Amino acid sequence: MLEAGVSSGLSLVNPGADDRDLVPYTEASVVCKGLRNRDFGSLSDPFAILYELLPNGVYLERDRTEVIFDDLNPNFCHKFSFEEQDKQKTFQMTIMDYDVVKKDDFLGNVRFTPQQLESATDGVLELEIQSKNGKISKKNGISTFYVERLMRSREPYKVGMELGLGADCKVESKKKIFLCLSRSTANSRDYVRIFRSEAMQIPSKKGESFVLPTFEVDSSTLTAQDPERHLLLELLLEGGRKGNHRNIGEVVFKVGKLDNLRAGESIAFFSGLSGDGRCRPQLVFPCMNWNVGRSTSVIVMRVSNLLIRW
Repeated sequence: MLEAGVSSGLSLVNPGADDRDLVPYTEASVVCKGLRNRDFGSLSDPFAILYELLPNGVYLERDRTEVIFDDLNPNFCHKFSFEEQDKQKTFQMTIMDYDVVKKDDFLGNVRFTPQQLESATDGVLELEIQSKNGKISKKNGISTFYVERLMRSREPYKVGMELGLGADCKVESKKKIFLCLSRSTANSRDYVRIFRSEAMQIPSKKGESFVLPTFEVDSSTLTAQDPERHLLLELLLEGGRKGNHRNIGEVVFKVGKLDNLRAGESIAFFSGLSGDGRCRPQLVFPCMNWNVGRSTSVIVMRVSNLLIRW
């Protein structure tokens, strides 16, 4: 891991450029809309499992997304990735409703091949969700795959980040907040999620700053090797078991703003906000020490130093 002040630049867009081999892969971001509700008194808690259909007819689990609680229209942060040798293979995405006490409930299946994903117009493919018997019904909802061909280093890079609220940021203290980071898609105006924080209680005492734990994102997932790509940072109030989360602040900025910054430099971004506008977002990249000013209403984001090489 690079220490603060050591690196001359972050080089987020292409961290593997210095003579490291880059390998192509297909990234698929999944968004579902109108899923069935299998919970009583709340909404389904969906997650998706990716299976590969083997020649002997057996389904082998390859990957799975995170669980999104109380949401019938999940925008999954976890991406499915496919290598060159996967193009002709058949995959099945099974969507389930997570249950702590009893068996997870089935929500639907989607079958596809990576080649089918790659041939989608503008990299966007909508596939209807099937019941267990293979029948299609509007009640099952629909899945949308946002597909991109990207490059990544043979030695993966992670980017460490911190997000927090300034001490003067006025947010309802009785409710929990969470933060979402999204990336714009290549050929549409849509955004796909790449990080969603846990819902956390806001400090009730005036003058307290609020910092979420450091999280990590794959460099290729964060940037898509495109400095013109936009990132969206949203602050939301948790809506409870009915999933009515409320956006109280957001800021949009280009990936290029993150690239090749020197340790200690900072860049501030301000944009239009929803809500009453009392929470002014500001992004800071990177800073030597975590320091949230007591006189400013800000969302603060720090990119730590930086590239973690496994």
